[in-house]
Amino acid sequence: MNIKSTASCLNCENFNSDFVCEKHNIEVSLLNVCDSHQLSNESVSKNSNCSNCNHFEKSSCAHPSSASEGVLCFSWQSN
Repeated sequence: MNIKSTASCLNCENFNSDFVCEKHNIEVSLLNVCDSHQLSNESVSKNSNCSNCNHFEKSSCAHPSSASEGVLCFSWQSN
């Protein structure tokens, strides 16, 4: 069986933390795909987590009470 990654709404630069596509102004899910997505240079991957997030332990962290190493959230931003 071949497994491949799909460019989904999750790794699109128009996806925001409220699950809204900012380009189309609609709510999307993690499994939605779109022909006009723009791949984010800071896309979430299996290696993305609080410990390598630019917001970790800073005032810009959206969820400071639950942020810890190994945790992934949709406000993740590359260092």
